[in-house]
Amino acid sequence: MCLAAQYVALFGLLVGFALSCGAVFSPYWARNDQEDTLRDDISMHKGLWIECRSLTTGNWDCDDYNRFFINLPLDLQGARGFSIGSMFLSLISLGMLIAGLECCPGSMKPKIKRKARLFGGLSGAGAGIAMLVAASWYGAALYNNYTQATQFAIQGYSVTRWVFGESLFLGWVGGAVSLVSSGLAFCSACGRSEDEYPDVYGYGGQPSKAAAINEAYV
Repeated sequence: MCLAAQYVALFGLLVGFALSCGAVFSPYWARNDQEDTLRDDISMHKGLWIECRSLTTGNWDCDDYNRFFINLPLDLQGARGFSIGSMFLSLISLGMLIAGLECCPGSMKPKIKRKARLFGGLSGAGAGIAMLVAASWYGAALYNNYTQATQFAIQGYSVTRWVFGESLFLGWVGGAVSLVSSGLAFCSACGRSEDEYPDVYGYGGQPSKAAAINEAYV
């Protein structure tokens, strides 16, 4: 049962890492509201690193943000920082879980492997929380900007309102999967494996010297 939990935790963290990577490098964190588009053949979307404009003909044009990191909006800086931190912690978590697998060959003692799984679960939890914070921070900023832009639109101004993109939901799902999988990693590290319990018998099934002495006193 414990070995199955280790495999499930490792698979879940791999899936969470893949989803988070897809979200981080995808330019679909936000897209323009089609109700504000004067020309229906133009679609705009942006991510953490680039912003793009696409046409229904299939042509598209992307450009990175023409500002240094510290001059970018605070929500974009925060989303970048937390998402990069999430990917870094995910790599650490995967490495620790692979090294801590009971079936993984090596000279590590069972107690050390259990601690490796525990540290891997802790790193995975940090990765999941960081990804959730990145997506939530960016999403909250989108919601606030949409609300403010709507007020200007009601007054008759021409504005571009941005709504949630697919990659934002991808980031939320990736963070949640990593967080749940890290919980399984914690569970697999609880208790002791069979190899950690003291063996009162020597090799070949013969009682050890300590066991023979104890039987002599009985």
